[in-house]
Amino acid sequence: KKLKLQTEKVIRRDVKLLSFLQENYLSIPAIKEFLLERFQLKKYAKKAKDLINADLKLTLLQNWSGVIVGLITFTALLIILWYGSISVIEGMMTVGSLIALYTYLGKLFGPISAIGSINTAIQQTLVGVDRVFSYLDAKSTMMDVPHAKELKKMKGAVSFNNLSFTYDHTPILRNVSFTIAPGEKIALVGISGAGKSTIAKLIARWYDPQKGGIFIDDHNIQNIKLNSLRKYIGFISQDPIIFDASIKENIKMANHNASNKQVVHAAKNAYLHDFILSLPNQYHTKVGERGIKLSGGQKQRIAIARAFLKNPKIIIFDEATSSLDNESEKHIHAATQELFKNRTTIIIAHRLSTIRQCPRVIFLDKHKVAGAGSFEELMKRNASFARLYKQELLDNQKV
Repeated sequence: KKLKLQTEKVIRRDVKLLSFLQENYLSIPAIKEFLLERFQLKKYAKKAKDLINADLKLTLLQNWSGVIVGLITFTALLIILWYGSISVIEGMMTVGSLIALYTYLGKLFGPISAIGSINTAIQQTLVGVDRVFSYLDAKSTMMDVPHAKELKKMKGAVSFNNLSFTYDHTPILRNVSFTIAPGEKIALVGISGAGKSTIAKLIARWYDPQKGGIFIDDHNIQNIKLNSLRKYIGFISQDPIIFDASIKENIKMANHNASNKQVVHAAKNAYLHDFILSLPNQYHTKVGERGIKLSGGQKQRIAIARAFLKNPKIIIFDEATSSLDNESEKHIHAATQELFKNRTTIIIAHRLSTIRQCPRVIFLDKHKVAGAGSFEELMKRNASFARLYKQELLDNQKV
């Protein structure tokens, strides 16, 4: 039992050390920027020391286990020799019988000792097996309900009906209700933490609300098969996930069966084709881990190319062009205008200037919808919205 508990402790500390190393490897620029080399090295040394101490204790327990098993068998043989010798002296047993008995028991105790060692190895192995199966047996919190429907086609109408959502006992959305018509383009606006990104995740059913519901084309999304729902929804996030693969492979993540012609067409629509042709290996150029060889704008255009290739009916664009240069922002703006055509589009706006292009704006404040209408209407009728926009103008002037 002690061996098993100590093995669990060693594995936990090993995992912590490996996680720490991975995090630091990916954060080398920040470590150099803030001169954290010595500080992080001390943290590494402490974690490594904890692992070594736990490993030494495990080795000690393993050795003690062998000693105890050996001691038990040796003591048993010693008792047999002592008692057998007395029996020979008293004439109750012959020397030959004693030697035979000792030999037989010696052969018996060898496998028994081996069983003890095998049990030790099994107990340690079971710790690793338990961890593996805890991952394999993990169930997704989002599952298809019995008799879930397969969506054959989607128009793209979205409706939030008196929805409330809490995450880790923290209220995020309260009694949110709004509708988006098929093909309509709307902007979600609000301060950080207002629930904009949560709404996007709820539409794709990454979470389920505690109250109310979300309807797409009059179907409650909880009654739609997850794969069927998500194939019609496209995400373009602030920090697109780029794989350590070629540009072509990264674009094809949206559709593995896409032809080369379709990939090139998607890249052209995303204003990425000319850049790709300027590379030595063109579409076969490796982009590195997390797309380290690409700029922020190029990553975003890969995400847009994926969306063109996927061809969803609903586009969720987590606007993140504020950190890009003017040239990249211009390309992304041109690409998204083409992408948004004839698709239901939800733009999560972090810069209020972005929402001017949207016919309708939904303003979130204090976990609920605090206003809806055009930009001009909200500026006139909603004091909180106007104050937020004026604050941004002041901040831009200071910059």
